[in-house]
Amino acid sequence: MATASVLKKAKRKAAKALKNQRMRLKKLADSRLTPEQETEAIYKCKHMYRCLVLLRQKIEEFFVSWGLSPLPEQDTSELLYEMIYHNERIPNFVSSNPNFKENDKKTLLMAIKGRNKLCHGILSVVFREWHSILLAWIEVAKMIGADSLAIEIGKTLNLLSNPFKTNEKPYTVRPSIIFKSLASERTKKWTKSKRAAAICLSNYLYDIFMQEVAPFVTKFVDENEIRDNWTSDMDVHSHTNLLLDNCSMDNFVVPADVKDESELRHLLEKAMNGRHAICHDQYQNVLDNWPIYLKDFVSLLTAIHYPEAAERVQEKLDFLTAKQQKANRIRPRPSPELGSSYRKSLIKKTKQTI
Repeated sequence: MATASVLKKAKRKAAKALKNQRMRLKKLADSRLTPEQETEAIYKCKHMYRCLVLLRQKIEEFFVSWGLSPLPEQDTSELLYEMIYHNERIPNFVSSNPNFKENDKKTLLMAIKGRNKLCHGILSVVFREWHSILLAWIEVAKMIGADSLAIEIGKTLNLLSNPFKTNEKPYTVRPSIIFKSLASERTKKWTKSKRAAAICLSNYLYDIFMQEVAPFVTKFVDENEIRDNWTSDMDVHSHTNLLLDNCSMDNFVVPADVKDESELRHLLEKAMNGRHAICHDQYQNVLDNWPIYLKDFVSLLTAIHYPEAAERVQEKLDFLTAKQQKANRIRPRPSPELGSSYRKSLIKKTKQTI
């Protein structure tokens, strides 16, 4: 016969298990959005991505002003963690008062969370916390003295808060301008114009990735019951790993030139190089390899049975390629720095939409 203490222990254990189950169910429910909410979250992601790449640039300039040289391979989240590290050790790094350091750390951690959820396609968090994320990015911009950027991000916040502006497309530089700027370069060195062009191209690639690649990879995962529970999270990197671990060649449309499962695995893994370049601020890779990344997206979408989406990405690839070829034929004279014109155009465009 069980003693009172044993019964009490068993009761506590059952209560704890029930509480954990309720927490798991709540977490699962919170990670699910309606199709309309998912569409809205993707729309917000596109606008927020523009803010994120501009914030990264200002953070780099801030580090240089302190005599610190961020490594090219460090993405924005790593730079933000570096800010936390230096702020705890260098007086007045971003906190003018030691009493502010804890609050500044919370702001920086929120900025990191926003970057991570945006780049990993965690739509449920973006949908519910986009306002707090943008506010954190505004505060980070102010911390590093980038007041004009703080104003620009604030305008994006106002735009996304306005229900009458929900169809306003995220700002992009026309491909003809991007490729004319690149064609006018007379050096193989990495220049400000090349970096600006790479950022402009990354905007296009991010939009294509979030609009065409992420939703269909997620759909394939759920239709084939590869994960236990469906959510609105579109973390393509994680989902591709699930495909690699749980699928065989029979699950895919295998290209004629793919001989075995090893080559198919390489094809799927290779498709993630574009995602990594976009999400980890690999601007030189974006500039050098954007056609390859788009071709790999086409191959991935074809392999997972979504030829219509693959065709749409192919059309975008053909369009950008045609613009590049036309610019290269014209060989225009050297143009002003694309970076400054991009920022001015973005400010002007934002003013027009508020």
